[in-house]
Amino acid sequence: MEKLRWGVLGTGRIVGKGGPAIERANNSVWLGVAGRNEENGKQAAEQFGIERTYPSYAELLADPDIDAVYIALLNHVHKEWTIKAAAAGKHVLLEKPFTLNAEEAVAIKEAATKHGVQVMEAHSWRFHPAHLAARDIVREGKIGETAMFIGH
Repeated sequence: MEKLRWGVLGTGRIVGKGGPAIERANNSVWLGVAGRNEENGKQAAEQFGIERTYPSYAELLADPDIDAVYIALLNHVHKEWTIKAAAAGKHVLLEKPFTLNAEEAVAIKEAATKHGVQVMEAHSWRFHPAHLAARDIVREGKIGETAMFIGH
């Protein structure tokens, strides 16, 4: 099986969880990382044993060996870098929150559609066994007909 080659934009604390999770996936390899500045990227690459580091986010996006990016940046730049990643032909796993508002979300959807890439918010609970079991219980009607659901 060919592995999906990932680049990570950002070097904050969440990268210590998201990056290693990429490495643990059977179908993925964490190939590169870029920080807000070149030194941050080099430090993260050394800390996590990552092969490639880039002097800027844009240079990571320009690497043809990167298939997908995990965007772990400050919330107010999610839209900007997700759209740039889509334009570069990269699939995107976007750290929460997806965007700051609905208009930004629509702009990302339009960019992903235009460039033929997938964009997904990094909400791990969707794949947690307890959530999947609850979903199946509801779908199978084991608790009766669902009239309303409120989740927080």
